[in-house]
Amino acid sequence: MKLHAIEDRHPSRAHDKRAGDAWDIYRLLIDCDGDNAVRGALAGVAPNFRGLVRDGAGRILVSGAGRTRGWLQAGGEEMAAVTADELRLVGEQLVSAL
Repeated sequence: MKLHAIEDRHPSRAHDKRAGDAWDIYRLLIDCDGDNAVRGALAGVAPNFRGLVRDGAGRILVSGAGRTRGWLQAGGEEMAAVTADELRLVGEQLVSAL
C-alpha cells in the first residue's frame, strides 16, 4: 500500500507524507525482512500482485532511489541519514525475489 500511496500523494502535502511513506517502506524491509519474511510472504501471493509490488519497488527504491532519498530529507534527522545506495540495496533484494 505504501508503494502505491507514495506516488499518489496530493501535491499540497505530498512532501511530508512521502517522507513518512518512504521511511515506512524502508523500515519494513530493514526491520522485518532480515530473515526474508516479507519476500517469502510476497512469493506466495498472486503473480499479478507480485508484479505490482516488483514494479513499485523498482520505481521507488531502485531507479528512483535518489528521488526517494530527497523525500526522506523532509523527515527527521534519522530519515535524512538513509542513503540512495541503502534504498537501492533493499529494493534490489525485494525486486529480485519477486
